Amino acid sequence: MCIAIAANLLVSRYLFAVAKKTDSVALKADAQHLSTDIYSSLGVLIGLVLIKITGLTILDPLIAILVALIILKAGISIIKETLNDLLDRTLPDDDIKVIENIINDCKNIYGFKNLKSRKSGSTRDIDITLLCEESMSTKECHEICDILESKIQEVLPNTLIAIHCEPYKQNI
Repeated sequence: MCIAIAANLLVSRYLFAVAKKTDSVALKADAQHLSTDIYSSLGVLIGLVLIKITGLTILDPLIAILVALIILKAGISIIKETLNDLLDRTLPDDDIKVIENIINDCKNIYGFKNLKSRKSGSTRDIDITLLCEESMSTKECHEICDILESKIQEVLPNTLIAIHCEPYKQNI
């Protein structure tokens, strides 16, 4: 049982690392599943040791309930994260803030509107409407878009970005 715990611990830590690197919900779910196996095995081991030491057989169902609650919590977490990806949830607030800061730091634009985002699997999709000076050439707008795309992709890899520029006349 100790060998199984150690093996599951090593494999689950590796899967968590790969899941984080690849942004894979499936690998993260598998790593969480292996983690619940660790808790189950530890629960059984601790239960057996405590019952042997104390003679209190009531510890067996109490530890089983505790392990079941841990597994239930992990299952709910897996379901929640998987459903969010299947339903194309918006990007986390931290990612949106990063995107807004990059846009706001950009020169020669007056801001943006209609920032839309979603996450599908490991891919992020972002749609932005930039407000550019109405006298800007198409080439200038395109250069700004390229710069923004590069900066966003540098911070948020595996991102598909669509930028639309609209003319904006500043009221004087």
